[in-house]
Amino acid sequence: MLKINKHKKLINNIYSSGLVKDIQSKAIFWNWRFSIFVDDKKYLIEEIFNSGLFASSHYADIGLIYEHKRAGVSNANKVHSKVIN
Repeated sequence: MLKINKHKKLINNIYSSGLVKDIQSKAIFWNWRFSIFVDDKKYLIEEIFNSGLFASSHYADIGLIYEHKRAGVSNANKVHSKVIN
């Protein structure tokens, strides 16, 4: 596990030093995944993949499965619409 943690820290340092701080999630969340918040998530993910690299989307809002209605935009949907891992 120590080797994995060291490798993850190295990668996270690359991301955090190469990306503007305004789009980065808080460092306390980097243990699981390094996440950024962007306005045009779909475009950026396409560009990343077109460059031969990988990024993933944040989990979709599943509130409708349980609520069977939408009373506005949920926090989960707001996060999903902007977060790239």
